[in-house]
Amino acid sequence: MKKWFLVGLLALTACSEKEETGMSSAGNRIYVLQGISETVSIYDIDNDTLLKDVFITGNTPNYLVFHGDHGYIVNSGFTGDASITLFDPSTNKEITDFPLPAGSNPYAAAVANDRLFVTLFLKNMVYVLDCETGDPIDSIPVKSGPEGIISANGAVYVACTGIQPDYSYSDAWVLKIDPETPDVIDSLKVGINVQALAVDSNGRLHALSTGDYSGREGVVYVIDPDGLILLDSVLIGGYPGNIAINGDDIAYLVDWNLGLLSYDAGALTIIHGTEDPIQVGTGSMGIDVDGENRIYVTLYSASDTNWMKVISGDSILTTINLGTAVGASALRFRPAEP
Repeated sequence: MKKWFLVGLLALTACSEKEETGMSSAGNRIYVLQGISETVSIYDIDNDTLLKDVFITGNTPNYLVFHGDHGYIVNSGFTGDASITLFDPSTNKEITDFPLPAGSNPYAAAVANDRLFVTLFLKNMVYVLDCETGDPIDSIPVKSGPEGIISANGAVYVACTGIQPDYSYSDAWVLKIDPETPDVIDSLKVGINVQALAVDSNGRLHALSTGDYSGREGVVYVIDPDGLILLDSVLIGGYPGNIAINGDDIAYLVDWNLGLLSYDAGALTIIHGTEDPIQVGTGSMGIDVDGENRIYVTLYSASDTNWMKVISGDSILTTINLGTAVGASALRFRPAEP
């Protein structure tokens, strides 16, 4: 579940810094969303250079997805209007903003069939837009508290947390949507508070149940995506909030307090559990993996320094200062353009 902190917006820096570093728009990059400053910073992997506050987002950004030559930022609207910011990664300039329903608290997005599927947490809905124009196509009623969403295996999968208006938990579900119709065509009940989804090298879904923060700990459910059949589970422990699986089929999970947990996504054996997490610091929130199997993690703070850690295996390679009180939340790897 999201934790929001509101502070005054930071002054923006940026364009001259980008010119001084000479970052190539075609290189390998990590895009970092900063929910408090409402800006995007970019880490140039090839040149080991951070460009701070490259461009401004909408109100309280919390998710980013790329599709072709476009990037889509989900703005939750906590400090204003909910929207999608469409931008061009080759220039890192905003193209336009697509409005989303007021008071919907959009959480995440996925692209399928040139349509953008957005989870609306407070509306119990998946909103469907045209990727190019932002025109609404449909709205799909789903189970309570939809958060994570992923496009894979020719379908769209949604993690519904089961969170109720009084913050109690009902059953959590993973739903399968046909992106063409678009309708919910299958569902599977799994634990409570399922927040995030990932896919391993065999195409299996890994659905992360964070737990209830008061005793029921983290579990990952491994699912056959075709029939939404539960195959197995991993009791990882802690209260992890997000997951990424690298090319070696090692799954990494961020836990706000513990740091980084991991398990073998093929054998389903724990590598770093709650007794020996990878120590990255408090506030771990965003996570993604690059083409070299390195893991990137943001450490969020509303009042102190925000960091990004770069991890290979179980070793921290680099620690990057993102700035003070910027609210570094989500991040996304963008590979070099061919």
